[in-house]
Amino acid sequence: MNNKAHNEGINPILQNASELMKTYRCAAKVNTKIYDTNYHPLDENISEKENSCAFCEKYNKSCNNLHINAIRESHIMGGSNAYNCDLGILFWTSPLYQDDNFIGALCASGLQTDKKEECMDKMSIICNKSLDKKELSKITDTLPFVDNDKTGALSELLLLCAVSLSERSEGCHAALKKKALNKAELSEKIEELKNKNNAGNYSFEYSMEKEKLLVQAMKSGNTAEARHILNDILANLIAGGSPKSFKFMQYRAIELAILLSRAARDPALNERMALADNNAYIRAIQDAVNVDELSRILYRMTEELGNQIQDFQGINHSSALKRAKYFLMENFTRKISLEEIASASGFSAPYFSTIFKEEVGENLSSYLNRLRVEKAKIMLRESNYALSEIARSCGFEDQSWFSKIFRHFTGISPGKYRNQGRNSPGTLESCS
Repeated sequence: MNNKAHNEGINPILQNASELMKTYRCAAKVNTKIYDTNYHPLDENISEKENSCAFCEKYNKSCNNLHINAIRESHIMGGSNAYNCDLGILFWTSPLYQDDNFIGALCASGLQTDKKEECMDKMSIICNKSLDKKELSKITDTLPFVDNDKTGALSELLLLCAVSLSERSEGCHAALKKKALNKAELSEKIEELKNKNNAGNYSFEYSMEKEKLLVQAMKSGNTAEARHILNDILANLIAGGSPKSFKFMQYRAIELAILLSRAARDPALNERMALADNNAYIRAIQDAVNVDELSRILYRMTEELGNQIQDFQGINHSSALKRAKYFLMENFTRKISLEEIASASGFSAPYFSTIFKEEVGENLSSYLNRLRVEKAKIMLRESNYALSEIARSCGFEDQSWFSKIFRHFTGISPGKYRNQGRNSPGTLESCS
């Protein structure tokens, strides 16, 4: 199947992505690709000269698996992922979602300004030295170049593009908000430590005690506290570091990743899957090119592993369900997502959905609709609000859906229920 045929009938989000990537490619002066849910690249009518992968493909060397694994890792991380291909060209990718399901990915690439010679050496190996240095230089000059200092910003911009294209996947937006809060808190802590050091009141030493507190917070399921402690550790590393100490920061980040993984390990999880996820985090840390990337990876790892903690040292289903039910009672009159409710419980969305049905006896959507119907019954009996207003006040999408769900639980329509209630002895009349 050729790319043109493959592109027919693709998800509309991916079609919209093609237009957006043209703008991104022009503004950022980089190459771009779009992949569908099966990791197939979509045809964007890019010339061979503009295609970063054209050289390898010409010499029968496919990097397809490299790109697929990188996209999978970006999906695991829930955000952007930067990596280098065999030529040393830098790629960064961000996943696309619809209804919280992965539907594809955006990808961009460019040759870092200080990597041209390295790239030419690797090209020479791939083409079995069939091209001389002048010819290789001419080829690399056709590739887009990116400044090392700008790669982080370009990666973040691609993620914002992915977020804007994704539909009904609020979790991605929430992740961005958390990232902004984390970054602001981290910057504040760094500034505070630097001021203390300048005043002679602080000495930059890595705190093993902070590591212990971080592990304790993860084991107790207190993800918010774990993030605060993680910020303390990162602030100390960054404020007391120098450009030469980045490798040391990576080593510490890998150590933290292993500690976090052990603290949050759930024996009920598939061990092979858990190991694969952990390896993905470590590879991402090893491939990080700056402190911002290291911090982002650890934040995401804390969040993801925090959501995987199940039945861990004093945290049981009962207390988690109580937290979820309290959240539902406070928020059922608006549209809420499974991720929001699960977050209130402290469990991951899929696991929370499973234990809720097992222990409550009905699925979450049914329970939520039951709460809304009970609220609607009170409003039907005790107010003169129109059915459309009651539907909206109780969290239903529209009056038609409200009537369908109400009839499912009561056996009669909302209008008939209102009339029956007002004709029954002892029913309170509206005071309005």
